[in-house]
Amino acid sequence: MEKISFFVAGLFFYMSSLCGYEARYEDVSYQHWLAGIDVVHASYTWKEAVQFIKTDPGAIHEWGSDTTPVAYCSLVYQAPWGRIWSLGFFQSLNVLFTRDEVIPLFQENDYVLVAFWGEVPGSGSYHKALIKKAKYPQNFFFLGNSDGCTHLLRREGVQAFTVSHNAFINSDVFRPNPTRLRYDAVYAGCCRPQKRLELAQLVLPHLLVVTHSEPEKRKVIERAKEIVYSPEPSLIPKYISQARCGLILSEREGGCYASTEYLYCGIPVVSTPSIGGRDAYYDEITAIIVEPTAEGVLQGVEEMKKRAPPPSEIRRRALAVTDRMLNTLAYEIFLPIFSRYQDVHAKNPREVIDSIIAKSTKVSSKGRTVFQPEMPTHDRIEKIQKEQRGESDDQLRKKKKKR
Repeated sequence: MEKISFFVAGLFFYMSSLCGYEARYEDVSYQHWLAGIDVVHASYTWKEAVQFIKTDPGAIHEWGSDTTPVAYCSLVYQAPWGRIWSLGFFQSLNVLFTRDEVIPLFQENDYVLVAFWGEVPGSGSYHKALIKKAKYPQNFFFLGNSDGCTHLLRREGVQAFTVSHNAFINSDVFRPNPTRLRYDAVYAGCCRPQKRLELAQLVLPHLLVVTHSEPEKRKVIERAKEIVYSPEPSLIPKYISQARCGLILSEREGGCYASTEYLYCGIPVVSTPSIGGRDAYYDEITAIIVEPTAEGVLQGVEEMKKRAPPPSEIRRRALAVTDRMLNTLAYEIFLPIFSRYQDVHAKNPREVIDSIIAKSTKVSSKGRTVFQPEMPTHDRIEKIQKEQRGESDDQLRKKKKKR
């Protein structure tokens, strides 16, 4: 009898816990969290969201790494009158951290370029919500990877300009490397499922893969003609130049660095239809868009082998796109700021941008610059505040001693 009573009590407790969990699951805040990218509209703060994801057994734990506050922020330009920053973020907890903790830091003489890794969401008021806590929202400039991305941003009511993050790839690093053509195609990048490398299966016998992915993630391309694992960044253009075309097969990805790196190195692109803006660099000479099937990719590679456009022409066209985008940044964003403060560079704002790109030492980011802060120069709130106060490390140490 005792065993039966114990069983009934246990069953009641189990069913009660299930009902409690179901109620929690249907709670509005939890549904907000499950909505993923729309979480930026939620009324709770980043700190509350962190506590939620750490304690709720049903939370999406793959976002747990973003419970550590990181400001994807780099200082781009500094003058006596103020600063220009580049701000990036991932589409998870870090969005809330950016909204609640980072954006309120920027003052009247701070100007912020909001750069994108991935695509621009096509609905809602996501980016307008992101800067709703800004003290000076007019100082925020959103950079779209393509005209389509820019249109989506402007539709939300934020300042947006077509300046792809690919425009900041150092074209002196990625350039044609005269060498013998050894492969029909090259794929440079990681081997995540998002990249849809299974579409390259019919090209594998003639494919070069340049990747940093670990062996277990490379199984989909293990039959490739050659796989080069994590080469020195300076050698990547040499490998790219050995192929007749470059493959980009993802459906959604943003600007996609490798796509423009191929073009800078003088090889055309075989791409599937995509969302995110990489096609801003494509035209009838530099790229071909194929059906997202293995047969379509093979046909695209064969077509590009026949066309064999001159490397110099491919590079020239890609650089022309970049030049147009950098002029947008220089004359539509920087110039009004410089003119307002009578900055010496108001005469030639493009000079500032070219100088930053040329001086970039971020070789571990394959020649990219601080405009796209994957490796932020100011990764903590304290660093941003210190820069705004103009304090040196010595001054900060003296302050601590006085306390």
